[in-house]
Amino acid sequence: SGSEQSKERATGSVKSVFVVYQGNQRSIFPVAIFFIPLLSKTLKNLHEASQLARKVKEAQIAQKQKEREFVQARRAIERIRMVI
Repeated sequence: SGSEQSKERATGSVKSVFVVYQGNQRSIFPVAIFFIPLLSKTLKNLHEASQLARKVKEAQIAQKQKEREFVQARRAIERIRMVI
């Protein structure tokens, strides 16, 4: 219909259109209005998850380094005991 076409033109760069039925009236909304908050929240959660994963990996690397240093120290002590 004519009013739908004018609403579609009014959306500008948003090409996707979402039709909502309320009673007997049809309303057209840009899809972006519905999904931008969801996308924003999803991206924020993804960023937080990647930060947490990076911290966990750093802690694992630090722990492995401590274990290596402990093994090296123990071997050095064993070598000293063998010499004595």
